[in-house]
Amino acid sequence: MVAYKVPKSSVILIYGLLGFWTLVCLVLFIGVITAPDRQAIGVWALSIWLGLLAWSWYRRLRMALEIRWSNEESLEFRSAIGSTKVNIMGLISIEEAGALLDVPIRSFVFYSFIKFRHSGGTIRLLSRGDGLKELLSRVECINPAVEISVFKDINP
Repeated sequence: MVAYKVPKSSVILIYGLLGFWTLVCLVLFIGVITAPDRQAIGVWALSIWLGLLAWSWYRRLRMALEIRWSNEESLEFRSAIGSTKVNIMGLISIEEAGALLDVPIRSFVFYSFIKFRHSGGTIRLLSRGDGLKELLSRVECINPAVEISVFKDINP
């Protein structure tokens, strides 16, 4: 059963921005490589930029787009390139994090992530969409030890 799904508009926004920056980077990279007086620093700088862009693509493709109840005791986080099952009792904390840096934010970024920390690592999820509040309150009922700092009215 699907408990939460990131809206398509948010997915299109994230992948659209990454696609745009990928095209810009590739055009710049090709321009620097084919220029007759190319400078080594430009090639290195764009190579590093391409590496960071590839890392960003990997992180966004691993980002959960859907949460499903696999049973009463575990959640399944589905992303574009895989899925991860997490036991609800293994959840440590659920907190909001910034879009670029993993810092707490409230209103100065147009979108944010929610980080689900569990005994096996961290799963990120876009925080837009309906049904997330209900999912978090149900998780808190099952595992009262989980630290939820996303919605203050759920975890006072």
